[in-house]
Amino acid sequence: MSVRIELAHVLAELADGHDVVTLEPATAGTVGAALRSLGARYPRLDALLWRGGAFNDQLVAFLNRENVRHLQALETPVRPGDTLMLITAVEGGQGAPCGSARGALRVGERATGGGRTRR
Repeated sequence: MSVRIELAHVLAELADGHDVVTLEPATAGTVGAALRSLGARYPRLDALLWRGGAFNDQLVAFLNRENVRHLQALETPVRPGDTLMLITAVEGGQGAPCGSARGALRVGERATGGGRTRR
């Protein structure tokens, strides 16, 4: 049984359009090993995965829906049948819309039928 890696759309573009990649368990003993193997297969993606030899903090990895930062980070064991999901982190700042997406609600607003209201 293999390890499944699901990639967010922007990351899939760097993996030749593949939004799901499978790895053999021997190449994916830990989250870090799985990411290194993934990067070796897709060099354009590898350039984004690592910054100065460390995992890019603008990306978030989930193993079976658990943020690996809350587990053992890159040393988290990966087993056959596991799913590793990679997404880009969402950033914002004071006064920035939640999620930093155009049209997103700002803190203190709530959606109403035709528009927004302040709370």
